[in-house]
Amino acid sequence: MLLWISGAVAGRVRLLVFKLAIFLLFLRFAVPVMAFVGEGMFRLFLEEQYVASTEHIEQTAEEIGMINESREKTIPTLPDETLMDKVKRFYESATTRMDIQDYIERYKAAAADASEHAVNLIVIFIIQTMFFPLLFLWGLVRGFRSLMSLKVLAYDDRI
Repeated sequence: MLLWISGAVAGRVRLLVFKLAIFLLFLRFAVPVMAFVGEGMFRLFLEEQYVASTEHIEQTAEEIGMINESREKTIPTLPDETLMDKVKRFYESATTRMDIQDYIERYKAAAADASEHAVNLIVIFIIQTMFFPLLFLWGLVRGFRSLMSLKVLAYDDRI
């Protein structure tokens, strides 16, 4: 088809085809390069904070589990227990279960610590899934525009 078009129009069409080929080449390699660069940025800037926050949240979950276990502990019964021993055991069990304020304070401390690290993980997720790809896309568009603004060497109109 390009053989039948006049010289000036054929040069424009060739330039358009060349730019389209460059665009498709950019598009072909953009996603793998973006994934590679995103992983590198994560490892370089965010991995340390991600690991620390994840470990803190896991420790907090274990701490809450220990709080729950300590609350569920009961005083063991003795085989030759008198009525007074049973009453005393019941009283001690009731007082340890009624110490709700202590449990609330321990839960609050664990939750405050976990919430700070959960926010850190949310920020890392947003940076990794939104900021880095947008930054890469911006760089890709700028690079493509600068490449397309370059004058392409004149094509030989003789075919």
